Amino acid sequence: MLIMNNLFTDSMKKAIEIAQEEAVKLHNDFVGTEHLLLGVFKTDDGAARTWIWNMGIDPEALAGNIEKGLAAAGGIGITRNSELPLTPQTKRVLDSAAKEAQALNHESVGFEHLFLALLADADSAASLMLADFGLDYEKVKKSINQSHL
Repeated sequence: MLIMNNLFTDSMKKAIEIAQEEAVKLHNDFVGTEHLLLGVFKTDDGAARTWIWNMGIDPEALAGNIEKGLAAAGGIGITRNSELPLTPQTKRVLDSAAKEAQALNHESVGFEHLFLALLADADSAASLMLADFGLDYEKVKKSINQSHL
């Protein structure tokens, strides 16, 4: 199992598992930030999709762009049964998501904290994809603060 912090919500844990599965399915040889983002959109609860929709972004279009980018990137072309490694950047983003939750005095780490962490890491592929859809750190933080009042 990938990094599983007890502070992560069940949905976040599931998103990380799905990120791993998507990386394997796409024959990528790592789990990057874009895989995390895709994992969030492929969880069953739909909360992230609803939240993104409420931010004025079509979640299907965003998820489609992520999948296209990952498929184009390709990989080593070997299907692996073992877990793929998280990139150092992915590990940093997950750690930053936990710090974002803590800074907001939230008891658990959810997808909204992951979005903040991704956007704060301007060099990540996921951050660039989110920015292309008009999301930025302050917009997401404002939305989180409004929803947790």
